[in-house]
Amino acid sequence: MSEFSPGKCEIVKAVISPYGKESTAGEDISPIIGAFDIEHGISKVSLTGSITVLDNQSFMERLPLRGEETLDLEIKCYDLQTVRKIKAVIYRIDDINPAPDTKGVTYTLRWISKPSWNGFTKSIIRAYTNKSVSTIVKEIFQEYIAKLRAYTTSKTDNVKLPENTSIYNIEGEQERKFVLQKTEATTTFTIPKYSASEAMGMCVKRAFSNTQSKSSSFRFFETWDGFYFVSDEWMFERATLNGISNKNILNYSAQVDLDPLNVTEQVRSLESFTNTTRVDSARDLARGAYRTSFVEIDLLNHTAKKYNYSYDAGMFKDSTGKESSWSADVHTKDFVDATYNETNAPQYLIVRDYRDTYDAKAFGGEKNFRDLVASRVMYNNHLQSTSVTAMTSGRLDLSPGDVVFIRIRELNQSTNQVLLNDQLSGRYLITHIVNSCDSDIMATHLQLFKYDWSDAGSDNRQNSEVRSG
Repeated sequence: MSEFSPGKCEIVKAVISPYGKESTAGEDISPIIGAFDIEHGISKVSLTGSITVLDNQSFMERLPLRGEETLDLEIKCYDLQTVRKIKAVIYRIDDINPAPDTKGVTYTLRWISKPSWNGFTKSIIRAYTNKSVSTIVKEIFQEYIAKLRAYTTSKTDNVKLPENTSIYNIEGEQERKFVLQKTEATTTFTIPKYSASEAMGMCVKRAFSNTQSKSSSFRFFETWDGFYFVSDEWMFERATLNGISNKNILNYSAQVDLDPLNVTEQVRSLESFTNTTRVDSARDLARGAYRTSFVEIDLLNHTAKKYNYSYDAGMFKDSTGKESSWSADVHTKDFVDATYNETNAPQYLIVRDYRDTYDAKAFGGEKNFRDLVASRVMYNNHLQSTSVTAMTSGRLDLSPGDVVFIRIRELNQSTNQVLLNDQLSGRYLITHIVNSCDSDIMATHLQLFKYDWSDAGSDNRQNSEVRSG
């Protein structure tokens, strides 16, 4: 019996087809692929990757490769038998190195998902008048990225989603979907010859919500499952509604059980775990984590006013769905009150060109900039107060936007290490993933954030499971 390897992964299928001939002239190059990378994140609009080809069959010239081919990719990871499929477009060919004996060549094919390529190649010059951002996002996606269809459920759909969520099937993308969180308030703006992907970034900056997402921290991103336009709170709430499953528990320990029969422990183990910044009070001051101010110049009334915003516990919900508290904050309230004030708060300038009672809504401006910017600045600083980079083997099942529970023992040899470390253990939001596979072994590099210093209080800190199933 071969030795168990939780990181074993391979490309099952990689069919490359010339432009316009996807169904008639495809060729599977999976046997000549030596390595591959996949990258996606909640701050990255597209799912992208690369494959390194060891070509001794003149495939590059024979097809030939022109940087316009389609790529049907199927990847399998053997730790949890995860299979991922994607329809992609090859847009770049580089790193071409002929073998010393000139009997072969290595090169790298870089790809992007097909819908994202569509969004990258189409420019938008268009004015949107008195519409919610979520409505605009749906229209842009439908017209410039991919057609949407009414969502059809299947027997495997058992995930609970937060309120005010719409879900659509993507035409031509089997088993992939577009998940859209409803925003509040209306807005008016013009997209000035942006690609569809850039236009989505413009919408992200203007998305506002004061109930379901008090931080208005919206993201547009792509994963294996499809596309998402949702807020950070939406991702945390989804995890709260469904619980943290066993597969989303990760452990970091000095010793890993190498018994091949203990598959669960090996699949969960993190090989590295780094808290990049414990605390940075100067950064908190410079970024406005606790105080921000705005000078609003009203062009119509010829006035200028100053507005001050202060952070307080309970403004946002933590990653367990409960209101944040000072006891979990990186700083004490006394230190915040004494250190962060109106005189040293970062100051923003807003030029206002509208009236609240203005009837011609087509000319209305951005009416929520102050609240939106202040909320995002404070929330993002608290979300990133515990940032972590980690690495594990395999785990092609994990995606950006997932919430995982990381268990790390007390960092003290004199302490009973059955207990978990209060500051570092807890629920983390996966923000970025790079899967790198070489010689059929995959390493998964993770970037994660945890809201506030400790938000694990409502979870079990002992050695038992967070949730069964």
